[in-house]
Amino acid sequence: MLQEVSPPLRKALALALLLALLSLAWTALVGPLLAGYRQDLATAAQLRSAIARAQAAPRDPAALRERLEQARAEQAESAGFLRAGSESLAAAELQDLLRSAATEAGGTVRSTQVLDGRDEEGFRRVTVRVQVALGIAGFQEMLHAVEGGTPYLFVDGLSATVRPPGPRTREGELEVRMDVSGYVRRGP
Repeated sequence: MLQEVSPPLRKALALALLLALLSLAWTALVGPLLAGYRQDLATAAQLRSAIARAQAAPRDPAALRERLEQARAEQAESAGFLRAGSESLAAAELQDLLRSAATEAGGTVRSTQVLDGRDEEGFRRVTVRVQVALGIAGFQEMLHAVEGGTPYLFVDGLSATVRPPGPRTREGELEVRMDVSGYVRRGP
């Protein structure tokens, strides 16, 4: 049958059983409650931060409109894009830029043609085909001015041929045709 257990061993077994019950109670009850409490504290801190940001934001519609107009003006001033608001004005701006670059390089613009624009990733691409007569050094200057300046312009197609000497051409003059593209921001 059962043998009697000595009193010190009984005390040790009772203490071990009590510790096991306390550990089980902690794991099953108190631990999850504390984890939930910590989660609630973090959520409350995030909500306080969001409330502070909302209270700091201007509530006056006029101030909001002013900030919006300021942001739009800064965006429009970005140097990488053609400044014109419409495609036809951007094409005219691009033609003026090409004409200036050719003239400064000692060349003569023979013709320009506006090609169909197209939308690319939130921007409008405007392309002008230009035909220019100029020397080799001038050609280098013009390419440098077009591709190295602002707004950012891209030479898409290029062909250069040596023009035969004649009464209206100089020795070593090139006939250059190139498609040059720039980008316009789309309106809001």
